[in-house]
Amino acid sequence: MWAQAVNAVLGVWLMFAPAVLGHTESVLGNVDRGIGPSIGAVAAVATTQISRSVRWLNWLFAPVLLVAPWFLDAPLVSKVNSAIVGLIVIALTPIGHPNQSRYGNGWFTLLPLHPLPGWDAERGGKDG
Repeated sequence: MWAQAVNAVLGVWLMFAPAVLGHTESVLGNVDRGIGPSIGAVAAVATTQISRSVRWLNWLFAPVLLVAPWFLDAPLVSKVNSAIVGLIVIALTPIGHPNQSRYGNGWFTLLPLHPLPGWDAERGGKDG
């Protein structure tokens, strides 16, 4: 849970980073303001046990932070900031695993472990 809380904080940081680092008018600033809420929302949802598997969606967003800054016009400090945040999000995403057994075992309850009886199966009532 703590790793996803850190990712949520990093997502919030990305929303404020363009103003703090001085690249609000750059395309990288728009990328940070777009990806930051996505990372933050996914991480916030993934802090609960039952929805912990949602955290893997951050692996779709974080590589953009690693690659995109080097192709966009922005100050070097902003590029490094985006890359470092991307690396941290990638590193923290796999930490933790869902304990769905406390909640009825999650989606696995829909999968039958034993085949259902057929029409010709013995019934428990009286034959009449």
